[in-house]
Amino acid sequence: MNSSGGCRGESVPSSWSFSWQAAVRAHILPPASMTCCNSSRGTDVHQAVRWGQLAASVALGVLVAIVISSSTGRSTFSSSAMDRTSLRTTVAAEESSASSTMQSCEPSHFILRVMTNNATYSIGDTVQITMSIRNKGQSCLGIVESGPCVDGATVSNSSGQIVWVSNFGPYSCPASEPEIVPHGWNDSDSVSWLQKECPALGSQCTNTQVSPGRYSVVGKWGVSEPAVQSRLVKITINGLP
Repeated sequence: MNSSGGCRGESVPSSWSFSWQAAVRAHILPPASMTCCNSSRGTDVHQAVRWGQLAASVALGVLVAIVISSSTGRSTFSSSAMDRTSLRTTVAAEESSASSTMQSCEPSHFILRVMTNNATYSIGDTVQITMSIRNKGQSCLGIVESGPCVDGATVSNSSGQIVWVSNFGPYSCPASEPEIVPHGWNDSDSVSWLQKECPALGSQCTNTQVSPGRYSVVGKWGVSEPAVQSRLVKITINGLP
């Protein structure tokens, strides 16, 4: 040690205070030439150097761990997003494949029921007709719609002659693409008959009051080809208003 307190011919300023905190903050690894021996101050400097090296190594390790963790997180997020995209693509492909191999709907797949708001009516009363349909069979391809372009009710007299059809229009009906009709699918629609004769458009639609008597109501629904048809429902129109 020289007169200035340094080791091996080097001087160490009296203001130089070694600590592991300072070494970490400054990212300094003191030179190996500052290794002293055979003095208490030399021992202190040597220990400070070792603590500084250790602290810098720990700090570097922590920094590397943070960088790796951040990179892994991004990679995991990216992988999860790719997995979700791949899943959606797979599901869409499976649905498309199922549609291409699925059979068309048949009338036997469905139950169509028709109800009227009364069994007996006076002359001029409105006959409210409600149609309800349900797919009791397996999933199939059909027209999943309702309205006059798809469903309707027909009223016939006791001789079997049609006196009124609910959807004789005119209507503008766009072409409909078949869709998957799942098992359990159901729908309903309602129409009103004012007891007027209108079996078709043009001269046949006289809109005159029908005669008293027994009438039959039947519903049809074009979810399949041919359309689903209900059972007959009987109603009576009395002679008195």
